[in-house]
Amino acid sequence: MHTYTRFALSLIVAAALNPGLTSIAAPSKPAAHKPAAPKPKPSPVKPKLAQPVDQSPIKLSAPAMPIGEALHQDLLVAASTGDLERFQRYVGKGASTSAAQQDGTTALMLAAKNGRLNIVDYLIGQKVDVNAANSYGFTALTYAAMQGFPDVAQRLIDSGGTVDAADKNGVTPFMWAVRSNHAPVAQRLLLSGAAIDLRDAYGNTALIYAAGLGDAALVKMLIDSQANVNIKNSNGTTALMKANAGHHDDVAALLTTAGAKQ
Repeated sequence: MHTYTRFALSLIVAAALNPGLTSIAAPSKPAAHKPAAPKPKPSPVKPKLAQPVDQSPIKLSAPAMPIGEALHQDLLVAASTGDLERFQRYVGKGASTSAAQQDGTTALMLAAKNGRLNIVDYLIGQKVDVNAANSYGFTALTYAAMQGFPDVAQRLIDSGGTVDAADKNGVTPFMWAVRSNHAPVAQRLLLSGAAIDLRDAYGNTALIYAAGLGDAALVKMLIDSQANVNIKNSNGTTALMKANAGHHDDVAALLTTAGAKQ
């Protein structure tokens, strides 16, 4: 017989023997054993990934240009662009009017090369050397002739520019003017005493250049200015031969009329 059943019978007997007994607490059933909840498994620790190393090259800033050099560079830019107000400001801050690039090209040369008559006038007023030459032998007048700026060329000539100053290849400003087909500059140089028959390092004269270009008007100007039509260069080539080689018939006719020979 089960324990609980026996206990219930004893209660009935006790109640019959003692009517005043109202209730007797029944023993509580033993609590059912509940298995302990399993402890949660710790989540796996994610390993920390190493941050990728920046493999891009380190950008190094360019070394700072000395203040004086930077000022001179600014002045050369102003000379090229013709910004007289800025140019004068840099001079006031200490920039030299004789400042030059590494190849010896001065502010005056840059102004002449770009036709900046205002800068040329200012620098001449500052007594800069108008006949200074760079590493190529170019002067300010060479650049004016080469680029075709007659007013700049005239200003330099009037200020003492040497009209027959030859560069490293023996080319004079007059020859450059002809070679670059700038007749107005060539004419001013001739009127200022440029020698018409000078030869470069290869024996070429201004007339040989002009004949090769096929410019009849330029050739006529040189013939009228008494250019020698029969000079040969180092290869034995004459102006007429140049004209014929280029099929410049009108030029060849002018030269032949002037006494040119093959």
